[in-house]
Amino acid sequence: MKLLSGLDASITYLLANLLTQDTQDPHKRELTNLSKTMCEFFDLLEVLSAARLRYGVCSSVQRIIFVQSRALLRVMRADVEYFVKKRALLLLKKSLLRRAGDDWALGEAQSASHEDHSLTEDMLTMADEVLQEVNAGWLKEVPVKAQASFFGGNCDARLAGTQKDDVILRAVSLILLKSLEINIQRLHRKGSQSDIDIRQYLTELMSFLQRHGTLMSADAHSCSWVSVVFAEQDDDMIESSKTLIGLYLYQKSLSSSDSGVCVWGCNPHCHFVLLLRSLSFDHTVLLDFLISSETCFLEYCVHYLKLLREDWTGLCRSCHHIEDCDGRLGATRRGTDPSVQAPSANSETMYVVQAGNEVSVPRLVDYGSSDESDEAEEHVSGNTDVDSGRTDTEASFCPSEMALEQVQTEYASESLLDKVFVCLRDLRTTVTRLHNRGLFPYNPTSLLKLLNSVEPQRNRILVS
Repeated sequence: MKLLSGLDASITYLLANLLTQDTQDPHKRELTNLSKTMCEFFDLLEVLSAARLRYGVCSSVQRIIFVQSRALLRVMRADVEYFVKKRALLLLKKSLLRRAGDDWALGEAQSASHEDHSLTEDMLTMADEVLQEVNAGWLKEVPVKAQASFFGGNCDARLAGTQKDDVILRAVSLILLKSLEINIQRLHRKGSQSDIDIRQYLTELMSFLQRHGTLMSADAHSCSWVSVVFAEQDDDMIESSKTLIGLYLYQKSLSSSDSGVCVWGCNPHCHFVLLLRSLSFDHTVLLDFLISSETCFLEYCVHYLKLLREDWTGLCRSCHHIEDCDGRLGATRRGTDPSVQAPSANSETMYVVQAGNEVSVPRLVDYGSSDESDEAEEHVSGNTDVDSGRTDTEASFCPSEMALEQVQTEYASESLLDKVFVCLRDLRTTVTRLHNRGLFPYNPTSLLKLLNSVEPQRNRILVS
């Protein structure tokens, strides 16, 4: 605290002279290495924020990033290098997600029960500033290069075909989504009668993404923006999907209807289906997400399954809607499966396609490393489909052309809704086996209870 109090005057001076004054001032322009100085200042602010999260130490100098967050937001209109604006956006994103220092700091962040009491209010201050700036046209001021940018370095020649700087798109999207979520949580705590129009802000976000090359096709499903923008960043994708569930439920509570929810890209059923489709409905990848601590997938999965339990018809509608959009996009852009699009620069869903139309998805966990888990993980490593009649032996060897064609035909004949149900069923079976043998890293009882409700509902839908 002695060290931090000694920094107070210096940090306040730097903030006032680097961020809040007119950056086109001729005296300011004469400063050498201004961009480098600003980025180092942002690094210092992140260090202070990381110390606050991890050690529960809170001083006025550590609050300045929140109290003066408008200065960070207004860097977008300053006469500084592009990578400085990018660094400011990433600092805002990390602050709202409570991820300051995640890339390099040691130790876990303090639990909510031990954090300083002013952090919640500080987060709300930043979130309020974001919404005010968005209302004032901030999204029109955010620059997005037409190719990948690496903080002032040369663009990798292998990425020459990249259509946009996805890092900026992801940062802006999460900054807005988390700001909305924080404000909504405040309304719930205080029982406020004022409302936030989620549709207005998400419509603004969709327009921003459209201006910068996302969802270029008029027939593309609006909800696919999540898969497109966050395709290369799993933790951000799951975080955004989880946040969007809360925004959807809040907006629905105001109008008691989700009519038109897909127009502004906020249908959680569509997000879930498109996520599964981007993973080729591979339940083992979902298992990886559940076991890994790199994403908040467990929290997201529980939130979505609770929503699904109350709104099965919403999932059915989303599957039909996505299939309709696929039909409009044209069968020639896809293979034999109408729900899988061929990879292209503008593809709405990202796949890694290999020979024979098999889809390869990276795995986070090597299940073959445990000698004790062979029997329990037979379903995971063998990827056996009980209902299809294929055996472990057949799945373990490269199939003949005839067998491969049969598998592709069976896969193509399934509807999108069927694939979702099968994926969730296989996930439930695998988690149950691992849990019964004591191999699952935590108690999944609550999760299994939600997964167990999927199959009965599927049977009811088939009967009806």
